Amino acid sequence: MKQLVRPRSADLAEELGVKPMAIYHHVANKEEILDGIIDMVFAEIDFPPTDTDWKTAMRHRAISARRTLARHHWAIPLMESRGNPGPATLRHHDAVIGSLRRAGFSIEMTAHAYSLLDSYIYGFALQEFVSLPFDKETAPEVAERMLAKSPTDRYPYPPNWPSNTSSNRVTTTATNSSMGSS
Repeated sequence: MKQLVRPRSADLAEELGVKPMAIYHHVANKEEILDGIIDMVFAEIDFPPTDTDWKTAMRHRAISARRTLARHHWAIPLMESRGNPGPATLRHHDAVIGSLRRAGFSIEMTAHAYSLLDSYIYGFALQEFVSLPFDKETAPEVAERMLAKSPTDRYPYPPNWPSNTSSNRVTTTATNSSMGSS
């Protein structure tokens, strides 16, 4: 299947060589289609390895998720919102939860850790792959204009922030493919 920018029934029908309404002879509705597509996205993300410590395992999974989301950035808002997760999604969640539980995390800490890790991964991917109204070359200029409008008597800390910090962070991390190490 070709890479979708945003999943649309018409594109799916074209890829399958059928008329758009023919799809609905096989699935109940658009939600079922999205459930299936998101399950395919989860199938592309590596499970955390079982032969290493939990930090290394979670880092491996995070890097794999980032690479997958680079190909399917449209999926980020849908990843954890599906009401009917498919088998690949369930296997993925089971593998992550299992990795954390085997490392000694309590049920509560597993839930917190999983939520924290996914918030970081999805949030980072959103910043990295979703179009902003400026590019990385003009980001320092945009930041300077924003900071110039910030009254330093009320907000003393932002002016001390280097204008190219966020741009460099994204560029450096994306270039190195090393989430969590910069």
